[in-house]
Amino acid sequence: MEKGFISEHHPFARGTNRETCFEDMQFRISSGRIAMANAPDWEVFTTNTSEYAFDVNDYIDLGAEETPHWWAEGTPYKIHLHITTLIANATGANRYAKFTVHIAYAGTDEAWTETPFTAELTIPTGTPALFNTKLAIGTLTLPTHKIGMHIKCRPVRIAATGGTEYASHIFLTQVGIHAEKDSEGSRQEFIK
Repeated sequence: MEKGFISEHHPFARGTNRETCFEDMQFRISSGRIAMANAPDWEVFTTNTSEYAFDVNDYIDLGAEETPHWWAEGTPYKIHLHITTLIANATGANRYAKFTVHIAYAGTDEAWTETPFTAELTIPTGTPALFNTKLAIGTLTLPTHKIGMHIKCRPVRIAATGGTEYASHIFLTQVGIHAEKDSEGSRQEFIK
């Protein structure tokens, strides 16, 4: 096979019959910028690591990321949070933690737009300390956007509404975006 060509057996070579596949855009919480007020606490995570732990109203601003060149232009982004409990829920009842992620985005030569997404996590009774889970936050539709678009986000813990608040801080380790992939990259620097 010639260098630079995709095999006919590769999913991206199948035209309209290609298999859908996804890749992650990752916004790491530990690299974010905290505010003067409502800042999460830097706390012991595991024996030899630390991470930001959020109380109600705590937030962090995360750096901008460029849309990857493998993104299937115009397809939606599925936003989710990676969350870890600080302490066990041994209360005998479910507890709740709710989050909003503000997503700001702009295409090249375009003004920034911001959209909030909110979801609530149920922490069942019996959930252990340092339990890692994922919370689907929402779907950002981008029917006219192209590669080169930039995205920023601000995750915020807000007051629970589904029941009794999880009383402890809670770790956020990452905001993730699942995006559909239709190529290994773009054929030109700024054009798919």
